[in-house]
Amino acid sequence: MPANSSPWFMGIPRLKCPPNTPSRSAMKLEEAWHVFLTSKQREETLRPRMQAVDLGAAPGGWTWQLVRRGIQVIAVDNGSIAPMVMESGLVKHQTLDAFGYIPLHPVDWMVCDIVEQPRRIAQLAAQWIAKKWCQHCIFNLKLPMKKRYDEIQLCKALILAILAKTKIPYRLVFKQLYHDREEVTGYLSSKQPL
Repeated sequence: MPANSSPWFMGIPRLKCPPNTPSRSAMKLEEAWHVFLTSKQREETLRPRMQAVDLGAAPGGWTWQLVRRGIQVIAVDNGSIAPMVMESGLVKHQTLDAFGYIPLHPVDWMVCDIVEQPRRIAQLAAQWIAKKWCQHCIFNLKLPMKKRYDEIQLCKALILAILAKTKIPYRLVFKQLYHDREEVTGYLSSKQPL
């Protein structure tokens, strides 16, 4: 059906990884934006001078993607961020645990690519939307070797339960992207599609 078809040949976005990327994972965020957002939504939600938090930022691949668009980033990780990312002048590095970080004010984006139990990441993403700390969230769930589908369903139910208490309208989508491996990428937003 045309409504279910992909705009990309064989369903795979042909994205080129620039040679100066701090990590291969940068392509996961780029692909997620292309899959979850229309070109108009990308234009509206990824503008210069917006603000983002990258939880588990080291070495800086996802932060690099945000900075490329002129977005100011708080990179939260105990590890170091690649010097070329820090040189942008748009990044503040907070050497903290991602699960303990609380933003001083709401931001436009929270992104998260942490190797952690999927339910813990799902709860973290839901908390950021429920507490209105961000409007858009992209996060990866690193799935266990067995019962992957069951784990995704548990994560989805956890997010829905947290947001049901808030009465906040939201959009939640999961997709295994081409650049994902043993994981699934989630997009959670409190903003209605444009």
